[in-house]
Amino acid sequence: MDYVCNLTDINRNPEIFIKLIDKNIMRERLTIIEREQNITSKKIADELGVDKNTYCQYKSPKYTNIIQTLMLKRIASKHGYSMDWIVGRSNQKYIVTSDKYKK
Repeated sequence: MDYVCNLTDINRNPEIFIKLIDKNIMRERLTIIEREQNITSKKIADELGVDKNTYCQYKSPKYTNIIQTLMLKRIASKHGYSMDWIVGRSNQKYIVTSDKYKK
């Protein structure tokens, strides 16, 4: 996902990824991001341009959809976390790029 959304120039071997998006892991990791960045759900919702309830649905076990790709990309690029990590497809927590890709 990071490669497809142009957050990295490294196209990883797909065998290293967990194959499915895990909604439980996604909810947990969104909470981890808030805690590690010392930000609230409201702050992330504001960054995404949505109301807090919309964002919080992605963290609710009752909500069956995963986070929209554009929102996921905004969170990842703003805070430096891998999109694949957020949705449970990788254990690589942060966006990794080659030296030639770094600005």
